[in-house]
Amino acid sequence: MPSFIYQREAEVLAKSINNGQLKQGDRLLSVRDFARERKVGISTAAKIYEHLQRQQLIEARPRSGYYVCARQQSTAQQNFGDKLIPSELISMPLHKAVQYSFNDADIVPLSCTGPSTVLDNEALLTRAQKRVRRQRPFKLLQDNREAGIDSLRQEIATHYALSQQLINPAEVVITHGRSSALTLALKGLGLSEHKVAVESPSSFFILAHLHHSAQAYVGVPIQPDFETELALLEQARQEHDIRAYIFNPNYQDPTGRLLSEQQKRALLAWAQRHDVALIEYDRGELSFSEFRPPSIASLLDEDSSLAVISICDYSDTLSFALTLGYMLCRNCAADIILTKSVLSEASDIASQELVTHLYRSGDYRRLTRRLRAQLLRQYQQVDEIFNHFGVAHLYQDIGGGPSLWFELPQGGCSDELWQRLITRRIAIAPGELFMPQIDYARFFRMTFALPWEKTMAQAVHTLAQQLSSYIHEL
Repeated sequence: MPSFIYQREAEVLAKSINNGQLKQGDRLLSVRDFARERKVGISTAAKIYEHLQRQQLIEARPRSGYYVCARQQSTAQQNFGDKLIPSELISMPLHKAVQYSFNDADIVPLSCTGPSTVLDNEALLTRAQKRVRRQRPFKLLQDNREAGIDSLRQEIATHYALSQQLINPAEVVITHGRSSALTLALKGLGLSEHKVAVESPSSFFILAHLHHSAQAYVGVPIQPDFETELALLEQARQEHDIRAYIFNPNYQDPTGRLLSEQQKRALLAWAQRHDVALIEYDRGELSFSEFRPPSIASLLDEDSSLAVISICDYSDTLSFALTLGYMLCRNCAADIILTKSVLSEASDIASQELVTHLYRSGDYRRLTRRLRAQLLRQYQQVDEIFNHFGVAHLYQDIGGGPSLWFELPQGGCSDELWQRLITRRIAIAPGELFMPQIDYARFFRMTFALPWEKTMAQAVHTLAQQLSSYIHEL
């Protein structure tokens, strides 16, 4: 159900049009009269009519008013395999239009994040794959443990040890990637029938997963002062009896925030006091420097019984085509492994052996070092462009990750900016995608983590130019 007043009222009016109660050519109330009848503000009423115009359900006639258009099949129902023109994208529900933009080769998807795509790892991965298959063909068919092969779990623990983080290999569970891992975490910890808290704004992948799995949740707004944020989290616990908190402490999506070790320990202390499980989506590998910030799971005291899960995904660091990741499962590994044996197939053995080889050969560390350096270079390039157009003050400086989180001035609306850009075949991710229940209409996310080619550079330049023009018009 739509969360903002204008969306709810627009849906009511749209239903009246689609079911024939209002017919083609019918004249609607004036904006002022509609506001009075529906008991909403005039600005809200104007936004409702503007929203319905974008959906091509009503039209404005000069010096006459608003009228119902001819009924037509919603473009939101079109197959994503069909090519859509910008006007059709504008009329679609925003989340579907943004998802479509990921897959249209004619659109530059500054709306998505693909950090591993900034490097071309295909040749190296192909050589490693051939070597693995040549050396251990029979082993690949036989070793199929639910938790993952022992050699990879040990290499992951060793990798963490290189950054002074101690992980027990027995608490590492190999997964099919982040979405699979989140399912296992929610099911394995028995959270399906309980409400969980989620930081806000939050990763679109997390919110989409919770929505499609019908998981009840409440958003906890991120705060500049972390003590205030913990107080809001405690308020959510008391009011909603939350049993777990899902968050992204290292280069948070979409804001890019990095929690300090002190803040992470404060969160752990709060969670232990109230026995609230912690589920972190960890993107620490995307640091711009050699320093990999610690995961929450690695900071938990040995004598603690708190359930803490860290989710990591190799699509961030190696390849989008590699559906493999892992979970660090403190005090809950047995439950997660049992859940995986029931709900999921074992992770691909060949892929596990491939990543094991990359760790052992040192290629994984070399690849991630190159990835971090390239992400930093691309961040510096987009920062230079935004500075040139005088809009760099709209986002915070970051120390890692694949994206920037912009805050428009008062009166700005990222949905309007989206419409401007999509007509130029450029997509951004408007703020409402990252927590519909909370108003992020003035925010948007853009990525700099795509292959840095001519079209990418031109798209960033156009975004900066259009953004500058837009804020000067406010």
